[in-house]
Amino acid sequence: MNNLLLARERSPRLGRGWSKALIALALALLITGSALARDALSPQEAPDLFFDSVYRMDYVQAWQILSGASQERILKLVLETEKDPRLQPAALRKLFESGDRAVQRGFWTQLRQSMDIEAWNQQNFTEVRAGGKPGESFVRVMPADIYVFVRQENQGWKFGFAESFVERRRPDGVAAPTQPSPMPAKSQNTGQNTGGAQR
Repeated sequence: MNNLLLARERSPRLGRGWSKALIALALALLITGSALARDALSPQEAPDLFFDSVYRMDYVQAWQILSGASQERILKLVLETEKDPRLQPAALRKLFESGDRAVQRGFWTQLRQSMDIEAWNQQNFTEVRAGGKPGESFVRVMPADIYVFVRQENQGWKFGFAESFVERRRPDGVAAPTQPSPMPAKSQNTGQNTGGAQR
């Protein structure tokens, strides 16, 4: 016990000002770290990170990257499909926001199976074309050579999943993809490519 007391007495003491400064520095690092983790996405990053999040099964992040219109469209679709009067839109939204297991097994699993997520995750999201309105753009997906819709919301870019695949919004003169996969479809009889996106 005496050795412990002696060690404490010999250790240099920092004044109260130093301890307050260290606490302030630690808090600043925590706050800054959180802010850096939530930086706004660029137009190219929004769809890229969405597909990567779905690929990694990080459905909370995938949901956050979706445009407000896409979130509303998905909520409406799930409510119509479930036909459960007890399921309210606000409660369903919370299930998506929290990454609820039932939503993971239902909606997100179905999306992964129908969208060829691995192929989407291998694409590059490159060139940006201005959309029809301010804060709207189209991002070119290569090598698939198709465009997806992004929208600026709350000082950051969000991926317009519903706008891209349900409403099929495209830049002028560019056709929408004919299938949910970015890879060209193969004919079952010949094995030849039938084309995923057409111009």
